[in-house]
Amino acid sequence: MEDSWVFFPQLLLWALTISLIVWRNWQARHEGVGLVLAYCFQLWLLHWLGAMIHCFPWSGLPEGDLVFLGFQQSSYALLAFAVGSLALGPALAAHSAWLRVRRSFLPAPQLPHAYLVTGIVCYALLAPTIGRLPSLNALTAAGQQLTVVACCLGCWQAWRERERRKVVGWLGFSLFLPMVTVLFQGFLGYGVMALAVVFIFVGRFWRPRLLVGAFLLGTAYLGLSFYTAYMRDRTEIRESVWGEEALSGRMDTVWRTVVSMEWFSPYDPQHLEAVDGRLNQNVLVGAAVVQLAHTGRYAMGETLWEAALAIIPRAIWLNKPIGAGSGNLVSRFTGLTFAEGTSVGIGPVLEFYANFGSAGVVAGFLLLGALVGMIDRVAARRLWQGDWQGFALWFLVGIAFLQVGGSLVEVTAGAAASVVLGQVVNVFLRGYQRLRRPVELVPAPRASGSIWPG
Repeated sequence: MEDSWVFFPQLLLWALTISLIVWRNWQARHEGVGLVLAYCFQLWLLHWLGAMIHCFPWSGLPEGDLVFLGFQQSSYALLAFAVGSLALGPALAAHSAWLRVRRSFLPAPQLPHAYLVTGIVCYALLAPTIGRLPSLNALTAAGQQLTVVACCLGCWQAWRERERRKVVGWLGFSLFLPMVTVLFQGFLGYGVMALAVVFIFVGRFWRPRLLVGAFLLGTAYLGLSFYTAYMRDRTEIRESVWGEEALSGRMDTVWRTVVSMEWFSPYDPQHLEAVDGRLNQNVLVGAAVVQLAHTGRYAMGETLWEAALAIIPRAIWLNKPIGAGSGNLVSRFTGLTFAEGTSVGIGPVLEFYANFGSAGVVAGFLLLGALVGMIDRVAARRLWQGDWQGFALWFLVGIAFLQVGGSLVEVTAGAAASVVLGQVVNVFLRGYQRLRRPVELVPAPRASGSIWPG
């Protein structure tokens, strides 16, 4: 694209919109637990950042026209999500019975550790074994997110007890999440998103705000720097992990990547190419805009119907033709081909556009914003009431919605699995929380010579 500055108005619109969302969420800290902010962070990472590097006159990156077309659609998505999360979500929550609960609870201090152990068991023991069976894979995947819930609850408990060192300890533990997913799965994205959820959750209540903002920006820059090094060495890392090399060998491979990491530079062509190659979904959305304008073969709700059917577990519907992942949807709607074995997520912007064009993007993100905004507020109310188990259930469901790089089938299947898994785990952990009994107010005996009338 010859005139790269055509991106600037939309980049500015994004900055203003996200600033409004952040300001509104930070002003009302009792009304959210960071789910809306975490969703915006992923939109920023997968759409704004890729458009930004194309705005640099020196970048020389290809396919600028496709990026511009895709960024237009993602801008519609962000604006609709902002309206949905800031207006429709609170209205939906205000009229829901889930937010009108007036009870308070007494959770046991050991509850965060109980969730942590359950999450580790799901990840290390159940996922590699029974987690490969139909229906159980979704449940164990949801169970793994209990480690994120545990880190958030641990930080919350420590903050309420004014134990800042314990907050730092829980945050330090959460820093290992990306390393675990790299060492045992060969993927960085899952761990980074889990870490972002924890950090944003803590940022909702930690003070001072200036320190929080500086810390989050610094962490984002550090993460981006590590990402470019990871992309450089990704093939070697995955050969070590997928080749079932000993853990010490995997750690040596990852450590070489860490010590050779370079600070991200917007002037380094290799750094820009790393971002443009995997963190720029605008290219795919733009390709879909061109392809569908030529063919007119919109899905017309087909993938949305599949997302609704994905809620039905495979244990009930044995021959269910719908599976997790994006399959060949990206190739179908963009006309692009990818190397065999390459996994390319469709993302909600592309999927909504592939169904009904720009109108589908706006309507879809209005709905997503309303749902995420409602879940965010309900989870916050449960947390402040001391209903940590209720918070864990709603937070699990909210995390399932934070799949900005995947398909809607993954969102709905993950949300349904989170509801079931959360309910089952809470039943087993029911001894870790009880209702706070209301205090019966008994009038004190009136002292002799009281000034109050008899």
